[in-house]
Amino acid sequence: MHSLLDNVTKADIVVDPYPYLLVRNVLPREFADYLLEHFPSIEEMSKGASGAKGLSVSNYPENKKFCMYGKEVVDSDSIDLQIREFFAEHASVEFFKKITALFEEHIKVDSPKAYEYIQSINEDGVGFIHESGSESKKLIIDGGLCIDTPAKTPDLNPGVHLDNPKKICGALLYLKHPEDRAPGGEFNVYGTPKAKVEIDPKMMVKSEYMPLFKQSLAKSIGYEHNTLLVFLNSSRAFHGVVPRYYAEHFRYTMNLAFNANRPVHNFSKYEESFISKKLRAGKFYFKKITGR
Repeated sequence: MHSLLDNVTKADIVVDPYPYLLVRNVLPREFADYLLEHFPSIEEMSKGASGAKGLSVSNYPENKKFCMYGKEVVDSDSIDLQIREFFAEHASVEFFKKITALFEEHIKVDSPKAYEYIQSINEDGVGFIHESGSESKKLIIDGGLCIDTPAKTPDLNPGVHLDNPKKICGALLYLKHPEDRAPGGEFNVYGTPKAKVEIDPKMMVKSEYMPLFKQSLAKSIGYEHNTLLVFLNSSRAFHGVVPRYYAEHFRYTMNLAFNANRPVHNFSKYEESFISKKLRAGKFYFKKITGR
């Protein structure tokens, strides 16, 4: 079985504006093509994927992500055996340890609290998201095999955000249909603006600060077939994905997030102010009462 980190070294890590790893043609082309060809269809996902019930190629909401998570993939009889084995190899504590070994020096500097937490993780303390009892495990593996539907109207807002403060790192394998030439789908990497910015409770950068991120765009990673992206979560890891539009094909990814069972990052310096929260609540209730 092919591993995504077989031919990767610490020298491949990009360090600016925060540590991430980008590998094009990460798998042998024939195997990457096989994964795409046998990737679960949206009809198959409607049998098990969260939020995907009753969907089809001609019936789907725009710009939404649908995933089959953890055990849903591993235990599914409808998914190709090689895909299940490939997924199981990477949705694992062994793959997590390979990532953290590669990024060890960066984790120590950027996220010392996360580094200390990682030392306490063992194979017995691992669970899959949505699995009974997983919330108490030391390492919670989130994500799975995912389909992103295209937007039906142009929208270039990348939705800049920080990930959940419980997330330690993430890994994305992009698979792309050979006839998919639709615009969008870029993963944008941003530097931290020098001016103060705020995020809302969902970790999204508030709209009034978005112009600052247009100036701090460090790298726009195009959505290309057989591409691996791995990045550490930290208070510097601002990123966003440009919606795809006018697309005739879905966006296919193996999307993995490795999480702690408690916050290991402190994003408090970006949290919205008390006054901002009150204003937002006031607008909500005014609209609810007046209907305007």
